[in-house]
Amino acid sequence: MSFADLGLKLSLPYNFTPNYVDEVLVPLKGEVEDVYLPVFWTVATSARWWNGPTRYHDYRAVVDKLQAGARPLGIRLAFVANTEPSALQVSSLIDEAIRLHHDYEGATIVLASLEAATKIRQAAPDAEVQPSTSVINTCLKAWYWKKAVNPRVITIDRALNRRPEILRALKAMGFRIKFVAQDNCITSCPEELRHVRDLELIDQMISLTGQPIGPMANFPAIVHCRPFANSLRNDPATAWVMAPKEILPGHLPRLKGLVDILKIEGRTNQNKVLLRRVEYFREAKSLRSDNPPYYEEPPEAWDKLATCDRTCGLCEWCARHIRTVPPPEQLAEPLTPLGVVLDDPDSPAKESPKVEACFRLRAADGSPELILRLAPRSNEPAFVRTNHFSLSYNGSSLGERGEQKIRELAAAVEERETNATASTWEEWRPIFDDEAQRLGLEPV
Repeated sequence: MSFADLGLKLSLPYNFTPNYVDEVLVPLKGEVEDVYLPVFWTVATSARWWNGPTRYHDYRAVVDKLQAGARPLGIRLAFVANTEPSALQVSSLIDEAIRLHHDYEGATIVLASLEAATKIRQAAPDAEVQPSTSVINTCLKAWYWKKAVNPRVITIDRALNRRPEILRALKAMGFRIKFVAQDNCITSCPEELRHVRDLELIDQMISLTGQPIGPMANFPAIVHCRPFANSLRNDPATAWVMAPKEILPGHLPRLKGLVDILKIEGRTNQNKVLLRRVEYFREAKSLRSDNPPYYEEPPEAWDKLATCDRTCGLCEWCARHIRTVPPPEQLAEPLTPLGVVLDDPDSPAKESPKVEACFRLRAADGSPELILRLAPRSNEPAFVRTNHFSLSYNGSSLGERGEQKIRELAAAVEERETNATASTWEEWRPIFDDEAQRLGLEPV
Protein backbone atom coordinates (compact mmCIF):
# COMPACT_ATOMS: atom_id res chain seq x y z
CA MET A 1 0.00 0.00 0.00
CA SER A 2 1.29 3.49 -0.78
CA PHE A 3 1.06 6.48 1.53
CA ALA A 4 -0.93 8.22 -1.23
CA ASP A 5 -3.59 5.48 -0.90
CA LEU A 6 -3.83 6.45 2.78
CA GLY A 7 -3.94 10.17 2.02
CA LEU A 8 -0.63 10.66 3.85
CA LYS A 9 2.67 12.46 3.34
CA LEU A 10 5.76 12.01 5.51
CA SER A 11 7.64 14.34 7.82
CA LEU A 12 11.18 13.01 8.22
CA PRO A 13 13.94 13.92 10.69
CA TYR A 14 17.26 15.25 9.42
CA ASN A 15 20.22 13.43 10.94
CA PHE A 16 23.02 15.61 9.51
CA THR A 17 24.54 12.76 7.50
CA PRO A 18 26.19 13.98 4.28
CA ASN A 19 24.39 11.49 1.99
CA TYR A 20 20.92 12.05 3.48
CA VAL A 21 19.34 13.51 0.32
CA ASP A 22 20.54 10.72 -1.98
CA GLU A 23 19.85 7.84 0.42
CA VAL A 24 16.60 9.00 2.04
CA LEU A 25 14.84 11.79 0.12
CA VAL A 26 15.45 10.70 -3.47
CA PRO A 27 14.03 7.16 -2.94
CA LEU A 28 10.97 8.67 -1.24
CA LYS A 29 10.37 11.40 -3.84
CA GLY A 30 6.72 12.41 -3.94
CA GLU A 31 5.96 10.99 -0.50
CA VAL A 32 7.69 13.54 1.76
CA GLU A 33 6.03 16.76 2.93
CA ASP A 34 8.96 18.16 4.89
CA VAL A 35 12.26 17.43 6.59
CA TYR A 36 12.44 18.73 10.15
CA LEU A 37 15.61 19.79 11.93
CA PRO A 38 16.42 21.77 15.07
CA VAL A 39 17.24 25.44 15.02
CA PHE A 40 20.86 26.09 15.99
CA TRP A 41 21.64 24.93 19.50
CA THR A 42 22.41 28.39 20.91
CA VAL A 43 18.92 29.59 19.92
CA ALA A 44 16.80 26.84 21.47
CA THR A 45 17.25 23.31 22.77
CA SER A 46 15.13 20.23 23.25
CA ALA A 47 17.36 18.02 25.46
CA ARG A 48 18.19 15.78 22.52
CA TRP A 49 21.72 14.95 21.49
CA TRP A 50 23.04 17.62 19.14
CA ASN A 51 24.58 15.79 16.19
CA GLY A 52 25.05 18.77 13.89
CA PRO A 53 27.89 21.28 13.45
CA THR A 54 28.69 23.21 16.61
CA ARG A 55 29.61 26.43 14.78
CA TYR A 56 26.81 28.52 13.31
CA HIS A 57 28.31 29.14 9.87
CA ASP A 58 28.99 25.40 9.50
CA TYR A 59 25.41 24.66 10.50
CA ARG A 60 24.08 27.07 7.88
CA ALA A 61 26.33 25.56 5.21
CA VAL A 62 24.89 22.11 5.91
CA VAL A 63 21.34 23.47 5.83
CA ASP A 64 22.07 25.24 2.52
CA LYS A 65 23.11 21.90 1.03
CA LEU A 66 20.00 20.19 2.41
CA GLN A 67 17.75 22.91 0.95
CA ALA A 68 19.46 22.61 -2.44
CA GLY A 69 18.71 18.88 -2.50
CA ALA A 70 15.22 19.00 -1.02
CA ARG A 71 13.57 21.84 -2.96
CA PRO A 72 13.84 20.23 -6.41
CA LEU A 73 12.07 17.22 -4.90
CA GLY A 74 9.22 19.43 -3.67
CA ILE A 75 10.23 19.02 -0.03
CA ARG A 76 10.26 21.94 2.40
CA LEU A 77 12.36 22.38 5.52
CA ALA A 78 10.76 22.66 8.97
CA PHE A 79 12.88 24.33 11.65
CA VAL A 80 11.86 23.11 15.10
CA ALA A 81 12.13 24.84 18.48
CA ASN A 82 9.86 22.62 20.52
CA THR A 83 10.61 23.94 24.00
CA GLU A 84 9.40 27.15 25.57
CA PRO A 85 12.29 29.63 25.28
CA SER A 86 13.59 31.37 28.37
CA ALA A 87 13.08 35.11 28.72
CA LEU A 88 16.62 35.62 27.44
CA GLN A 89 16.04 33.38 24.41
CA VAL A 90 12.79 34.82 23.09
CA SER A 91 14.34 37.72 21.15
CA SER A 92 17.11 35.62 19.61
CA LEU A 93 14.62 32.89 18.67
CA ILE A 94 12.37 35.42 16.94
CA ASP A 95 15.30 36.98 15.06
CA GLU A 96 16.62 33.59 13.97
CA ALA A 97 13.17 32.41 12.84
CA ILE A 98 12.78 35.49 10.65
CA ARG A 99 16.24 34.91 9.12
CA LEU A 100 15.40 31.28 8.37
CA HIS A 101 12.08 32.30 6.80
CA HIS A 102 13.80 34.75 4.46
CA ASP A 103 16.80 32.54 3.61
CA TYR A 104 15.00 29.22 2.95
CA GLU A 105 12.10 29.46 0.55
CA GLY A 106 9.00 27.61 1.73
CA ALA A 107 10.47 26.82 5.16
CA THR A 108 8.19 26.30 8.15
CA ILE A 109 8.94 27.51 11.67
CA VAL A 110 7.63 25.08 14.32
CA LEU A 111 7.41 26.47 17.86
CA ALA A 112 6.16 25.65 21.32
CA SER A 113 5.84 29.35 22.19
CA LEU A 114 2.67 31.10 21.04
CA GLU A 115 4.23 34.42 22.12
CA ALA A 116 7.21 33.90 19.80
CA ALA A 117 4.97 32.63 17.00
CA THR A 118 2.77 35.72 17.22
CA LYS A 119 5.75 38.12 17.13
CA ILE A 120 7.27 36.28 14.16
CA ARG A 121 4.04 36.62 12.19
CA GLN A 122 3.83 40.30 13.07
CA ALA A 123 7.35 40.85 11.72
CA ALA A 124 6.94 38.52 8.73
CA PRO A 125 3.21 38.17 7.86
CA ASP A 126 3.89 35.59 5.12
CA ALA A 127 5.89 33.26 7.41
CA GLU A 128 4.36 29.83 8.01
CA VAL A 129 4.48 29.35 11.78
CA GLN A 130 3.10 26.16 13.30
CA PRO A 131 2.63 24.76 16.82
CA SER A 132 5.03 22.09 18.00
CA THR A 133 4.00 18.64 19.13
CA SER A 134 2.47 18.46 22.64
CA VAL A 135 1.10 22.00 22.29
CA ILE A 136 -2.24 21.03 20.72
CA ASN A 137 -4.04 18.65 23.09
CA THR A 138 -7.54 20.19 22.88
CA CYS A 139 -9.65 21.83 20.20
CA LEU A 140 -9.60 25.05 22.22
CA LYS A 141 -5.79 25.25 22.11
CA ALA A 142 -5.93 24.72 18.36
CA TRP A 143 -8.42 27.58 18.15
CA TYR A 144 -6.06 29.86 20.10
CA TRP A 145 -3.30 29.21 17.57
CA LYS A 146 -5.73 29.72 14.71
CA LYS A 147 -6.73 33.12 16.11
CA ALA A 148 -3.11 34.14 16.71
CA VAL A 149 -1.18 32.89 13.66
CA ASN A 150 -3.63 30.78 11.57
CA PRO A 151 -1.26 27.87 10.79
CA ARG A 152 -2.01 25.63 7.83
CA VAL A 153 -0.68 22.57 9.69
CA ILE A 154 -0.79 21.63 13.36
CA THR A 155 1.13 18.81 15.03
CA ILE A 156 -1.20 17.23 17.56
CA ASP A 157 -0.32 15.94 20.99
CA ARG A 158 0.02 12.14 21.04
CA ALA A 159 -2.96 11.95 23.39
CA LEU A 160 -5.21 12.83 20.41
CA ASN A 161 -3.81 10.16 18.08
CA ARG A 162 -6.59 7.69 18.84
CA ARG A 163 -9.42 10.20 19.32
CA PRO A 164 -11.14 10.29 15.91
CA GLU A 165 -13.96 12.55 17.11
CA ILE A 166 -11.44 15.26 18.07
CA LEU A 167 -9.51 14.76 14.84
CA ARG A 168 -12.72 15.33 12.88
CA ALA A 169 -13.32 18.56 14.80
CA LEU A 170 -9.78 19.79 14.08
CA LYS A 171 -10.21 18.99 10.39
CA ALA A 172 -13.48 20.93 10.41
CA MET A 173 -11.50 23.94 11.72
CA GLY A 174 -9.50 23.87 8.48
CA PHE A 175 -6.20 22.40 9.67
CA ARG A 176 -4.01 19.82 8.02
CA ILE A 177 -2.98 17.45 10.80
CA LYS A 178 0.49 16.12 11.45
CA PHE A 179 0.89 13.35 14.03
CA VAL A 180 3.73 11.49 15.74
CA ALA A 181 2.82 7.81 15.58
CA GLN A 182 5.16 6.52 18.29
CA ASP A 183 7.65 7.81 20.84
CA ASN A 184 9.15 6.75 24.18
CA CYS A 185 6.77 8.71 26.44
CA ILE A 186 4.08 6.98 28.46
CA THR A 187 0.46 8.04 28.17
CA SER A 188 -0.49 10.96 30.48
CA CYS A 189 2.96 11.02 32.05
CA PRO A 190 2.76 12.24 35.67
CA GLU A 191 6.22 13.82 35.30
CA GLU A 192 5.29 16.12 32.41
CA LEU A 193 5.82 19.33 34.38
CA ARG A 194 9.09 17.98 35.78
CA HIS A 195 10.17 17.26 32.22
CA VAL A 196 9.59 20.91 31.29
CA ARG A 197 11.61 22.08 34.29
CA ASP A 198 14.40 19.67 33.36
CA LEU A 199 14.54 21.20 29.89
CA GLU A 200 14.82 24.66 31.39
CA LEU A 201 17.70 23.44 33.58
CA ILE A 202 19.45 22.00 30.55
CA ASP A 203 19.12 25.36 28.79
CA GLN A 204 20.79 27.01 31.78
CA MET A 205 23.62 24.45 31.83
CA ILE A 206 24.22 24.95 28.11
CA SER A 207 24.38 28.72 28.63
CA LEU A 208 26.95 28.25 31.38
CA THR A 209 29.13 25.71 29.57
CA GLY A 210 28.78 27.06 26.04
CA GLN A 211 28.45 23.50 24.71
CA PRO A 212 25.51 21.67 23.09
CA ILE A 213 24.23 18.39 24.42
CA GLY A 214 26.10 15.72 22.51
CA PRO A 215 27.34 12.18 23.04
CA MET A 216 30.68 13.48 24.33
CA ALA A 217 29.19 16.02 26.73
CA ASN A 218 30.55 15.88 30.28
CA PHE A 219 27.11 16.18 31.84
CA PRO A 220 24.04 14.02 31.24
CA ALA A 221 20.77 15.08 29.71
CA ILE A 222 18.84 15.51 32.93
CA VAL A 223 15.38 14.16 32.25
CA HIS A 224 14.14 12.73 35.52
CA CYS A 225 10.93 11.25 34.14
CA ARG A 226 12.78 8.44 32.35
CA PRO A 227 13.30 5.98 35.25
CA PHE A 228 9.61 5.88 36.18
CA ALA A 229 8.45 5.72 32.56
CA ASN A 230 10.94 2.97 31.75
CA SER A 231 9.84 0.92 34.76
CA LEU A 232 6.33 0.81 33.27
CA ARG A 233 7.39 0.31 29.67
CA ASN A 234 9.70 -2.58 30.55
CA ASP A 235 7.22 -4.47 32.74
CA PRO A 236 4.98 -6.83 30.71
CA ALA A 237 2.16 -6.21 33.20
CA THR A 238 2.12 -2.45 32.51
CA ALA A 239 3.58 -2.08 28.99
CA TRP A 240 0.02 -1.48 27.77
CA VAL A 241 0.29 2.13 29.03
CA MET A 242 1.90 3.00 25.69
CA ALA A 243 -1.08 1.87 23.61
CA PRO A 244 -3.66 4.66 24.22
CA LYS A 245 -1.47 7.14 22.33
CA GLU A 246 0.43 4.93 19.86
CA ILE A 247 -0.40 4.44 16.20
CA LEU A 248 0.54 1.08 14.71
CA PRO A 249 0.68 0.47 10.95
CA GLY A 250 -2.64 -1.37 10.99
CA HIS A 251 -4.33 1.74 12.37
CA LEU A 252 -3.46 3.96 9.41
CA PRO A 253 -6.43 2.90 7.25
CA ARG A 254 -8.72 3.85 10.15
CA LEU A 255 -7.21 7.37 10.11
CA LYS A 256 -7.67 7.99 6.39
CA GLY A 257 -9.21 11.42 5.88
CA LEU A 258 -8.56 12.44 9.50
CA VAL A 259 -4.79 13.04 9.36
CA ASP A 260 -2.47 14.28 6.64
CA ILE A 261 1.19 13.97 7.66
CA LEU A 262 2.94 11.11 9.47
CA LYS A 263 5.93 12.38 11.45
CA ILE A 264 8.69 9.80 11.85
CA GLU A 265 10.75 10.21 15.04
CA GLY A 266 14.53 9.71 15.18
CA ARG A 267 16.81 12.71 14.62
CA THR A 268 19.91 10.66 15.46
CA ASN A 269 18.93 7.51 13.55
CA GLN A 270 21.02 6.39 10.61
CA ASN A 271 19.54 6.55 7.11
CA LYS A 272 18.82 2.82 6.90
CA VAL A 273 16.93 2.95 10.20
CA LEU A 274 14.77 5.84 8.96
CA LEU A 275 13.97 3.96 5.76
CA ARG A 276 13.11 0.83 7.75
CA ARG A 277 10.69 2.87 9.88
CA VAL A 278 9.04 4.24 6.74
CA GLU A 279 8.54 0.74 5.33
CA TYR A 280 7.18 -0.48 8.67
CA PHE A 281 4.34 2.04 8.40
CA ARG A 282 3.87 1.76 4.64
CA GLU A 283 2.68 -1.86 5.02
CA ALA A 284 -0.31 -0.52 7.01
CA LYS A 285 -1.31 -3.93 8.40
CA SER A 286 0.70 -4.86 11.48
CA LEU A 287 -0.79 -4.43 14.93
CA ARG A 288 2.53 -5.14 16.59
CA SER A 289 4.97 -2.52 17.86
CA ASP A 290 8.45 -2.81 16.38
CA ASN A 291 10.04 -0.74 19.16
CA PRO A 292 10.36 -1.53 22.88
CA PRO A 293 8.13 -2.34 24.59
CA TYR A 294 7.14 -4.90 21.98
CA TYR A 295 3.40 -5.49 22.23
CA GLU A 296 0.52 -6.61 20.07
CA GLU A 297 -3.08 -5.42 19.95
CA PRO A 298 -6.17 -7.41 18.97
CA PRO A 299 -8.05 -5.88 16.00
CA GLU A 300 -10.91 -4.55 18.13
CA ALA A 301 -8.54 -2.44 20.26
CA TRP A 302 -8.89 0.47 17.84
CA ASP A 303 -12.63 0.85 18.38
CA LYS A 304 -12.28 0.27 22.11
CA LEU A 305 -9.59 2.93 22.63
CA ALA A 306 -11.24 5.37 20.23
CA THR A 307 -14.34 5.50 22.40
CA CYS A 308 -13.21 4.61 25.93
CA ASP A 309 -13.38 7.11 28.79
CA ARG A 310 -9.70 6.55 29.77
CA THR A 311 -10.55 5.40 33.31
CA CYS A 312 -7.35 3.39 33.15
CA GLY A 313 -6.99 3.03 36.90
CA LEU A 314 -10.32 1.18 37.03
CA CYS A 315 -10.66 -0.45 33.62
CA GLU A 316 -8.47 -3.49 32.91
CA TRP A 317 -9.33 -3.93 29.23
CA CYS A 318 -5.87 -2.98 27.91
CA ALA A 319 -4.08 -5.01 30.56
CA ARG A 320 -6.10 -8.09 29.59
CA HIS A 321 -6.07 -7.69 25.80
CA ILE A 322 -2.78 -6.01 24.86
CA ARG A 323 0.06 -8.48 25.25
CA THR A 324 3.80 -8.09 25.11
CA VAL A 325 5.61 -10.17 22.50
CA PRO A 326 9.26 -11.04 21.92
CA PRO A 327 11.36 -8.69 19.78
CA PRO A 328 10.95 -9.33 16.03
CA GLU A 329 14.28 -11.12 15.71
CA GLN A 330 13.25 -13.56 18.46
CA LEU A 331 9.63 -13.94 17.38
CA ALA A 332 10.41 -14.85 13.79
CA GLU A 333 12.55 -17.87 14.65
CA PRO A 334 10.05 -20.41 16.07
CA LEU A 335 7.12 -19.70 13.73
CA THR A 336 5.75 -22.66 11.78
CA PRO A 337 4.99 -21.81 8.11
CA LEU A 338 1.67 -22.99 6.72
CA GLY A 339 1.80 -26.48 5.27
CA VAL A 340 4.95 -27.58 7.10
CA VAL A 341 4.96 -30.91 8.94
CA LEU A 342 4.56 -29.59 12.46
CA ASP A 343 6.80 -32.02 14.35
CA ASP A 344 9.74 -31.67 11.95
CA PRO A 345 11.37 -28.22 12.32
CA ASP A 346 13.82 -29.05 9.52
CA SER A 347 11.13 -29.61 6.91
CA PRO A 348 11.27 -27.13 4.02
CA ALA A 349 8.33 -24.75 3.72
CA LYS A 350 5.67 -25.74 1.17
CA GLU A 351 3.15 -23.53 -0.52
CA SER A 352 -0.38 -24.03 0.79
CA PRO A 353 -3.60 -22.03 1.05
CA LYS A 354 -4.39 -20.24 4.29
CA VAL A 355 -6.07 -22.64 6.67
CA GLU A 356 -7.83 -22.04 9.95
CA ALA A 357 -10.44 -23.57 12.20
CA CYS A 358 -13.26 -21.29 13.37
CA PHE A 359 -15.58 -21.90 16.31
CA ARG A 360 -18.55 -19.89 17.53
CA LEU A 361 -19.05 -19.01 21.17
CA ARG A 362 -22.73 -18.12 21.49
CA ALA A 363 -23.77 -15.01 23.39
CA ALA A 364 -24.83 -15.79 26.96
CA ASP A 365 -25.14 -14.09 30.35
CA GLY A 366 -24.54 -10.67 28.81
CA SER A 367 -21.38 -11.80 27.01
CA PRO A 368 -21.20 -11.13 23.26
CA GLU A 369 -21.01 -13.77 20.55
CA LEU A 370 -17.46 -14.46 19.39
CA ILE A 371 -15.77 -16.36 16.61
CA LEU A 372 -12.58 -18.03 17.86
CA ARG A 373 -10.00 -18.60 15.13
CA LEU A 374 -7.23 -21.20 15.36
CA ALA A 375 -4.50 -21.35 12.70
CA PRO A 376 -0.88 -22.45 12.25
CA ARG A 377 1.35 -20.04 14.13
CA SER A 378 2.42 -17.01 12.10
CA ASN A 379 3.31 -13.34 12.49
CA GLU A 380 -0.34 -12.29 12.20
CA PRO A 381 -1.89 -10.69 15.31
CA ALA A 382 -3.11 -13.25 17.85
CA PHE A 383 -4.52 -13.24 21.37
CA VAL A 384 -2.49 -16.22 22.53
CA ARG A 385 -0.02 -18.62 20.92
CA THR A 386 0.94 -22.21 21.56
CA ASN A 387 4.09 -23.82 20.19
CA HIS A 388 2.58 -24.40 16.74
CA PHE A 389 -0.71 -22.47 16.66
CA SER A 390 -2.19 -18.98 17.04
CA LEU A 391 -5.59 -18.26 18.56
CA SER A 392 -7.44 -15.02 17.85
CA TYR A 393 -11.08 -13.94 17.80
CA ASN A 394 -13.58 -11.69 16.04
CA GLY A 395 -16.13 -9.73 18.00
CA SER A 396 -16.89 -6.38 19.59
CA SER A 397 -15.14 -7.35 22.83
CA LEU A 398 -13.74 -10.45 24.45
CA GLY A 399 -15.24 -10.33 27.94
CA GLU A 400 -14.33 -12.59 30.85
CA ARG A 401 -16.27 -15.56 29.47
CA GLY A 402 -14.63 -15.25 26.05
CA GLU A 403 -11.18 -14.94 27.56
CA GLN A 404 -11.78 -18.02 29.69
CA LYS A 405 -12.86 -20.07 26.65
CA ILE A 406 -10.00 -19.02 24.41
CA ARG A 407 -7.51 -19.82 27.17
CA GLU A 408 -9.16 -23.20 27.81
CA LEU A 409 -8.90 -23.99 24.11
CA ALA A 410 -5.24 -22.93 24.07
CA ALA A 411 -4.51 -25.10 27.10
CA ALA A 412 -6.22 -28.07 25.45
CA VAL A 413 -4.22 -27.55 22.26
CA GLU A 414 -0.96 -27.30 24.22
CA GLU A 415 -1.73 -30.58 26.00
CA ARG A 416 -2.47 -32.29 22.68
CA GLU A 417 0.78 -30.89 21.22
CA THR A 418 2.64 -32.73 23.97
CA ASN A 419 0.87 -36.06 23.54
CA ALA A 420 -0.63 -36.26 20.04
CA THR A 421 1.12 -37.83 17.06
CA ALA A 422 -0.61 -35.57 14.51
CA SER A 423 1.81 -33.67 12.27
CA THR A 424 -0.17 -32.06 9.44
CA TRP A 425 -3.07 -29.61 9.49
CA GLU A 426 -5.41 -32.26 8.10
CA GLU A 427 -4.56 -34.55 11.03
CA TRP A 428 -4.90 -31.77 13.58
CA ARG A 429 -8.29 -30.48 12.39
CA PRO A 430 -10.46 -33.28 13.91
CA ILE A 431 -8.54 -32.93 17.18
CA PHE A 432 -9.47 -29.23 17.28
CA ASP A 433 -13.11 -30.09 16.57
CA ASP A 434 -13.18 -32.59 19.45
CA GLU A 435 -11.68 -30.13 21.93
CA ALA A 436 -13.97 -27.31 20.78
CA GLN A 437 -17.06 -29.49 21.16
CA ARG A 438 -15.93 -30.46 24.66
CA LEU A 439 -15.73 -26.75 25.55
CA GLY A 440 -19.18 -25.96 24.10
CA LEU A 441 -17.92 -24.30 20.93
CA GLU A 442 -19.63 -24.75 17.55
CA PRO A 443 -17.60 -25.34 14.36
CA VAL A 444 -18.15 -22.60 11.76
